[in-house]
Amino acid sequence: MKEMVESANDDFIETRRKALHKFLNRIADHRTLTFNEDFKCFLTAQAWELSSQKKQGPGLLSRMGQTVKAVALSMRGVKIRPEDFIEIFSQKINLIDKISQRIYKEEWEYFDEMKEYDPVHILWSASEEDPADTLKSVASFVNVTTLTDAVRPLKTDVWTFRSPASCRT
Repeated sequence: MKEMVESANDDFIETRRKALHKFLNRIADHRTLTFNEDFKCFLTAQAWELSSQKKQGPGLLSRMGQTVKAVALSMRGVKIRPEDFIEIFSQKINLIDKISQRIYKEEWEYFDEMKEYDPVHILWSASEEDPADTLKSVASFVNVTTLTDAVRPLKTDVWTFRSPASCRT
């Protein structure tokens, strides 16, 4: 990225800066976005306030891969009783289930939040000619998401895995 900036022509950079400034002024003057607190914060905040924090440690997929590898390696060359293996395996599956439920919940919370922007996209498409088709597409996507929201299950099934010893009565 640094090489790209260094190799760019100063005139090109200045032209892009002016175009971006003009674009932001147009958005700032928009009648709907003028009252949006998040947008005001974005325009008035200092650069350090908006910088994202890097997460500490590995991501979800990396951790899941490490868990699967650790279980596989622990099984190699070690004689383990089937009951113990099933107990460990059930704990891992239950953990994966909890994580997937959390992801599912966060996904639907995101879609619920997107529903609030549906009227904004429709009004915006009516006032702008160039991005009108794109904005209408975004609004229709939000509407489709709203329809699927009515179909989604109210509660996800929770699977409980038990060892064979606990199944005996």
